[in-house]
Amino acid sequence: MERNDKNKIELEGNVARIGDVFTNKNGKKSIHFDLAQNSQDGKYKTSQFIPVVLRGNLFETYGQEIEKGDWLNVKGRLTSYIGKNNDKKYEVTAFEVKNLENDKEYTMSENELDSEKDEVEKDETEKEQER
Repeated sequence: MERNDKNKIELEGNVARIGDVFTNKNGKKSIHFDLAQNSQDGKYKTSQFIPVVLRGNLFETYGQEIEKGDWLNVKGRLTSYIGKNNDKKYEVTAFEVKNLENDKEYTMSENELDSEKDEVEKDETEKEQER
């Protein structure tokens, strides 16, 4: 029986922090942001900030109009990389973003997603070196 691994995550929350536009050596642009998720367990309120990256077509369409406070539904893949201090870091590489305030939806094709996946490790290494 062939095993089919799935790496798909779906999140909903507000854009909390928007990073600078990053251009890799191949001229491909991306933008990172944190998606805030708030929850309440009894009398305790907690917030989590999930790092998300938009690349390729998603950067070109939505990445240039993203604003702090946008309420989003994000679908993507969980990706990891080794940071500047040799620590393992995680982020969500988005392939679909829906702005829940205006119902605009932005998607990345499967072909583009696969080619962008190959660029992730290179981009993250370059990004960490610039920090």
